[in-house]
Amino acid sequence: ISTGGNASSQSSAIAIQGLATGEITASNRWKFVRKELLVTFMLASVLAIAAFVRVFFTGGSPIESFTISLSLGTIVMLAGFLGSNI
Repeated sequence: ISTGGNASSQSSAIAIQGLATGEITASNRWKFVRKELLVTFMLASVLAIAAFVRVFFTGGSPIESFTISLSLGTIVMLAGFLGSNI
């Protein structure tokens, strides 16, 4: 769950920086959100795969590995989305 907090903090920091410098405006905010979601999706995918492999090879069953990796991926995706939509 702390991974989600870190992802959210990073996304909101980028959004705040963009708002402060004028890089993010009302006209291009959806472009920014789409970009952040793409980056967040890639990060969540890599972390979910790494979690699956780690759990599976340390004695977890396939269903446990899938559940943990799905949870981690979902947490990171949701956190990144909420962080970029401040």
